[in-house]
Amino acid sequence: MISAILSLSLFLLFSPDGASGQNILCMMMHCAEESKNCMLDSDCRSALACITGCGTQNETCMFDCLYSYEDDVFDTFMKCAFTEHKCITMVSPDPNFRCKPPHPPLQTLSAQQLKGAWYIVLGLNPNFDCFDCQITTFQPSNTSNTLFVNELFEVHTVDGKLKHRLVNETAVQNTSVQGLLEYKSMQMGHETTTEWRILYQDPKLSYMIGYYCGHVASDWYYEGSVVFSRMPALSSEVLTEVKGHMTSLGLPVNQFCAPKTSNCF
Repeated sequence: MISAILSLSLFLLFSPDGASGQNILCMMMHCAEESKNCMLDSDCRSALACITGCGTQNETCMFDCLYSYEDDVFDTFMKCAFTEHKCITMVSPDPNFRCKPPHPPLQTLSAQQLKGAWYIVLGLNPNFDCFDCQITTFQPSNTSNTLFVNELFEVHTVDGKLKHRLVNETAVQNTSVQGLLEYKSMQMGHETTTEWRILYQDPKLSYMIGYYCGHVASDWYYEGSVVFSRMPALSSEVLTEVKGHMTSLGLPVNQFCAPKTSNCF
C-alpha cells in the first residue's frame, strides 16, 4: 500500500515543470486505498502520465488528457487527494484570469422555456464548448426552482478513440433574475460551481444564447459561451439572425466553433 502511494507521489513530483505539489504524508494518511487503486488502474495512470506531460500553462493539453482517460477510479482518487484533503495542489494556468460577462442575463425566463433537449450548435471555449454532438437537457423540478441538467457529448481521445460522455449537474434558477442559473456538480473529483447567464432567447423559443463563468479553485476560473438550438442545425437565415444578436450582446462571433450535430448517438 505505502509503496503504491510513494510511487504515485514520486511520479507526480518529478513531472515536467512541477505541474502540481503533493503531500506524501497526507496521501498516506487519508488516501492510501485511492492511491493504490489509481496506480493499479491503467486509465488513472494514463491520465496522470498525460497530464504531467502538459506543463503548467497548456490548459488545452490538460483537458484533452482528462477527457481521454478519466474514469471512476481517477475521480475517486482526485476527490480524496484534491478536494477532500488537499494533498495535491494544482497551479492555475493563469491565476490572474477573471471572467468578464458580456451582458446581463434575461430578467424573465420560465423553467418551461428551458425544459427539454437542446443542441449546442456554436461554442466559444475550445476546452469545453467545441465537442461534437453536445446535447443539453433541462428537467425542472416539480417542487422548487431547481433544474436537473444532463450534458451528453462525444470526445475524440488523445489515443484516437471515440468516447460518449455524460455529465449530470444540478442548476438553481434565480427567482429574481430568471436568466441566471447556478450550477453545482462534482466533475473529475473536483467540486465545480458555474454561473450561467441566458442572454437571449428568440420569441419562437427555438434557440437561445448563453454565457457561463465558473471555477474549480480560488484562482482557477474559466468562461465560455454557447448557442443552444432545438434543432441540430440552423438555417442560413437563422444563423445570420443569431450572429446579429451575438454581436449586439458583445460576443466575439468570429471566435466561435461549430460542433458536429448530425448522426449523433
